[in-house]
Amino acid sequence: MKRYLTSIFLLLIIVTLTFAQQNPILDYATPNEVGLDSTWLQDSIRNIVEECIAEEAFPGANVLVAKDGKIIFHESY
Repeated sequence: MKRYLTSIFLLLIIVTLTFAQQNPILDYATPNEVGLDSTWLQDSIRNIVEECIAEEAFPGANVLVAKDGKIIFHESY
């Protein structure tokens, strides 16, 4: 059983490294560059997160939005 689990673990590491090499690090862009309205995006996310924090659904949040391989929004609350 231990040998089986070790083999699975090594396979997962190989798969992870393979995909990590194929997927480059995301670049940053503005929402407008990928066809989204930046004001709408920021206001929508802020309203949702602040409402959830006010209702104590969670104490804070870290929100990252990516589109077309580019990070277009990253904010901590």
